Amino acid sequence: MNLKQKFAYMALGAIIASFGYFIGTFNLQTTEAQRNTKEVIDEIVARKIVVVNDAGTPFVIMDAAEDSDRGGVSLINAAGEKVVAMEVFRNGAGGFVLNTKEGKPAFWVSSSGGGSGLSMFNEEEALTVSITGNDLEGGRIHTYNDAGKILTAIGAGVDGNGVVKTYNKVGFQKVTGRLPR
Repeated sequence: MNLKQKFAYMALGAIIASFGYFIGTFNLQTTEAQRNTKEVIDEIVARKIVVVNDAGTPFVIMDAAEDSDRGGVSLINAAGEKVVAMEVFRNGAGGFVLNTKEGKPAFWVSSSGGGSGLSMFNEEEALTVSITGNDLEGGRIHTYNDAGKILTAIGAGVDGNGVVKTYNKVGFQKVTGRLPR
């Protein structure tokens, strides 16, 4: 191959490379998967969004129920147990739940058309303390034993005065104290 042929092939290669470069600069589609700029999306519409770690384990789940009148956000621990949940119930009310690392309920706050409440549970999932408010008679506080049986009730009576009730270990009412009118 003589020098003239070498220059001809080199010129042809340069023309092909330049042509490829210019075509690449006119590509209007964004194909950079790992660019440094952030893009703001105004709205994402989905029935379910799951956030996972590098191993594919879900840690956040946002979803709407199939019947579409309720939904929630759940935080999942590494063992796959739901430890935090915010939910909208069928009646339109909302709730917030904290669970133990095993997924058992520990603390629960909810609202409804008839009032709102706060509940705490022991390791056996038995209710230990319940606080309710905004019901027909006013707010109440209830305490429960390890078996889930009511021990005390403190709150407003139907007459608007305070009431204290105590119960035995199996949940039968033993003493009632009311303030006089």
